[in-house]
Amino acid sequence: LTFPTTRTLRAMAVESGAAAAAAPVAKEAAAPVAAAAAAEGVPPPKVDLPDRDAFERKVQALKDFMKANKAEKDAIQKRIEGNKSPATSGAAKEFHDAREHQKAIQQELNAQKEMVSKLIARQNALRERRGKVVAALREGRSSLSVEEIDRRIADIDYRMSTEGHTLSLKEEKDLVKSRTDLNKQRRSAESSARDREATESSKASVEAELDALNEEITAGKAKQREIFERLKGYNEVVTKAKAARDAGRSSTDSLRDSMRALSDKNNKAYAELKALQDAHFTQLRQARAWRDYDRKRRQEEWEARKAEEAKARKEDDERRAKEEEEAKPDHPWALELVELDMLLHYIRKAAPQVAAKLDAEKAGAAAAPEAAAAAPAVSAAAASLKVGTKAQTALDALGDFGDASREQSSRRGRGRGRKGGRKASGDLEELSFDLATLGMFGKFGIEPPLKAAEAEEAIKRVQAKHAEYESKPAKTKTPKATVAATEASEEEE
Repeated sequence: LTFPTTRTLRAMAVESGAAAAAAPVAKEAAAPVAAAAAAEGVPPPKVDLPDRDAFERKVQALKDFMKANKAEKDAIQKRIEGNKSPATSGAAKEFHDAREHQKAIQQELNAQKEMVSKLIARQNALRERRGKVVAALREGRSSLSVEEIDRRIADIDYRMSTEGHTLSLKEEKDLVKSRTDLNKQRRSAESSARDREATESSKASVEAELDALNEEITAGKAKQREIFERLKGYNEVVTKAKAARDAGRSSTDSLRDSMRALSDKNNKAYAELKALQDAHFTQLRQARAWRDYDRKRRQEEWEARKAEEAKARKEDDERRAKEEEEAKPDHPWALELVELDMLLHYIRKAAPQVAAKLDAEKAGAAAAPEAAAAAPAVSAAAASLKVGTKAQTALDALGDFGDASREQSSRRGRGRGRKGGRKASGDLEELSFDLATLGMFGKFGIEPPLKAAEAEEAIKRVQAKHAEYESKPAKTKTPKATVAATEASEEEE
């Protein structure tokens, strides 16, 4: 029987973790593939990632098959163990005991046959011996006896005594020779007689021994027939025991054949699972090699693009720094000075009589109101400053607001002159400014004049603030951390 080895069973037991164990191996193996391809200057083949869901479904199907296969094998193994139960073992033991007893009877029969054969051999030897004795006796009977020889010698003697004077010499010599021969035969006959007696005695002894041996052979054959009949009857017991044993053995053999078939199926499924995993992880390694190569290629392109962008940004920063250096204002507070000039211009436009009075006091001569109206919005000193791009933009915007303010003031003035409106001159005349101008007043902390009487004080304050900014040192940049701490402290307060 061929059963799965311990190594195979261990592999089947841990194969559920094969994919998780093989994933790091595949990840580590992908790097040498990409490195070798990059070293050779040849990009690896583009391979898509394997379908993990389909792979896991196939793996799970094979695992389920092997699990069901193992359960069926366990059930068959239990049945095989059941066939080794005491009942089945008893049938095999009964057959073994019956067979051993049959062998003992057969040995007894063989021993009896051997004994009878030896007796028959002795019988044959005795019969051969008796035949020789009988032959010797028959040979002895064919020669003359002592009595017959004596009678013939007596006849010769009588004839020679009675007929001696009438016999010829030749006849007499013949009779003498015959008598001499008869004497010789008599001695031989006497010896044969003695031998015959011994042969007769030997024949009687052999026949007695043969009779006894025949009785012993007859008894031995009777016992041999009895043992044979006993063996013949016991063969049926052995046949039945063998049939019972073969029935259990046939069932076990069938189960073991089923076990071998299941083992073959299991080995085939395991080989298929191994091939599926090898193909999956090979494709995974190739796909990762392509991914690493493509990622490296895109990284290099991105770095080259970033380098070009950094180079262009550096050139742009250098150009912008150069432009800002060229557009840097001459005075650090040029924008504030322009704004203060604008405020001064707006107040003078709103209260021309106050502006004329101040100019007259300063110049020592009276000036017409129209001269104040025609005064420039920005002082000559401020206008000659290079204020920079940001300040110029703000200045242009303020100029637009100034034009709008003048237009609005003109309309209001005309409105007051009609239909009983208030007079356009006098210290009680109300002054109005647009929101942008009011914002500039708030920026420098100067109260905007609401009446013409307050315009003189406002002009003096603006001039004082202008003088302050002309001598004020440049701004110092405050670190962001200090600014943040200051803001946080202000929020807590």
